[in-house]
Amino acid sequence: NLNIKIDGPVSSTRYGLIMNDGRANGVNFEASSTGGLGTFALSAIGTAECVYCTFKVDGSGAAGVTVSPPVAIRNSSFENVGSAADSTSGVRMSGTGTTTIQNSTFKGLRTGVEFDSGQVDVRDSLFDLGSVANAHGFMVANYNNSMSTLVGSMDGVTIAGSGTWRTLGSYSLE
Repeated sequence: NLNIKIDGPVSSTRYGLIMNDGRANGVNFEASSTGGLGTFALSAIGTAECVYCTFKVDGSGAAGVTVSPPVAIRNSSFENVGSAADSTSGVRMSGTGTTTIQNSTFKGLRTGVEFDSGQVDVRDSLFDLGSVANAHGFMVANYNNSMSTLVGSMDGVTIAGSGTWRTLGSYSLE
């Protein structure tokens, strides 16, 4: 197994691994952010696939993977290993095309899956928001006021949590 870790103070967006049209199988990723900016364990671009991967994130702004589809994530896990107050994400997506997430788990993250364009299909997966306040399992959010089409679907998905002001399920901002 390959272990990739990226941590420390951050002054700009950083990536542990950038994968273009490749496959990560059984890779363990860790991303820590202390500056509140984007720190991503993996950047998956094109026809990339992540299978049996583990993503551990810590610190506001840290995320498991940022994707530019088409990307497939299967049998993988995403977990916030830091404070419940951290603004962490499992998967962030932007771009046309479809990202498929299947048989994966998301635990203790502020946002499990977040995207602002394209399509995300989540199947047979678990979002355990735990006691994280203001948490979202699946978020469709257009922050940049673009005219991009957003399509999200879930099938066989469980979203649970006990935090205050949590959102169980999906929602959108326009």
